[in-house]
Amino acid sequence: MAPLIVILILVILIFFAAFQLLLVYFKGEKRTVTGSSSQTVTPTIAISPTFNKISAPQLADVKPSNGAKYVMDTIDGQPITATSAANVYLLPKQSDNFGYLSKIYLMARAMGFDTDVTKHRLLENKRVVFYDGLRKLIIDITDFNFNYQYTITKDNTQFQAVTTVDTNSVEETAIEFLRKLDRYPQELAQGKRNYVYMKFNPDTNELSILPSATTDTNMVEVDFYRPDIGDLPVVSPKFFNSSHYVVLALTSEGPKVVRAQMTLYEKSINNIGVYPLKTGEAAWKELQEGGGLIVSGQDAVQGEVKIKNMYLAYLDLEDYQPYLQPVFVFLGEGNFVAYVPAITKEYLTP
Repeated sequence: MAPLIVILILVILIFFAAFQLLLVYFKGEKRTVTGSSSQTVTPTIAISPTFNKISAPQLADVKPSNGAKYVMDTIDGQPITATSAANVYLLPKQSDNFGYLSKIYLMARAMGFDTDVTKHRLLENKRVVFYDGLRKLIIDITDFNFNYQYTITKDNTQFQAVTTVDTNSVEETAIEFLRKLDRYPQELAQGKRNYVYMKFNPDTNELSILPSATTDTNMVEVDFYRPDIGDLPVVSPKFFNSSHYVVLALTSEGPKVVRAQMTLYEKSINNIGVYPLKTGEAAWKELQEGGGLIVSGQDAVQGEVKIKNMYLAYLDLEDYQPYLQPVFVFLGEGNFVAYVPAITKEYLTP
């Protein structure tokens, strides 16, 4: 009987150890606290506010979220708290680039300017402009972000509406255009793409957005986004479009770039802070009290707005601001989109 007794003791010890491991595991997991309402308790994350207080994202041409009644119309029916803290990234502002002249003239020639005839003109805020009556190119001489416009109404561009848009060809043309300018950062190469299909009427100069590619499509916008940061997606100030894009006209000679913009401020991998975030309930309350920024669907803010989705994302701003930080995103009916700063108020400057 001695071997059987030894085996029995060993089995008992194994079960006891397994039970202890299970207890340790469940203590580290999220717990559900029951009471008047259900609430998810997230693990504590060490806070490291490297930059002390920072400013909340500033957006132009937006409307505060007051003047409407907001209803949470999601599956759970209540605000969601994703995490207790998140990284905030420094976006270093480039200093004066004394060798900018050769660079901007290379960019201008790549866009079709005759730089022997068309010279640059200095603007405010360290920008230059090239304009030849057909093309207009504005470049920031510190980081070489740019905005380009081609006046299609002043030439004989022959638009060709297509039955099926070859997105691969359109995207390759857009990427090659950015590469020629040496403005295709690695971040955008790793990020997602978005396509916007349009119809331009040369007779009336009217441009309309199409819900999808149709037989009327003769222009396509290719949007470039930063890749997800951790588990969080990246959104733009306009939400449905990126600030980094190339617009191409579909012509009988192939896709032709008629508009483009790059406003990417590369984030530092060394200067990172960890800041506490508001709970979902606090962000929801702030939206209801008018502290949200409505970036789309302002006309829908009349009476009641049903919120269909809510999540946390990083806001990639178009105009330079020193930090890349998360916001709460609220999506509702009528293309309603609103952002609420996610950093807790004690770490935000007034």
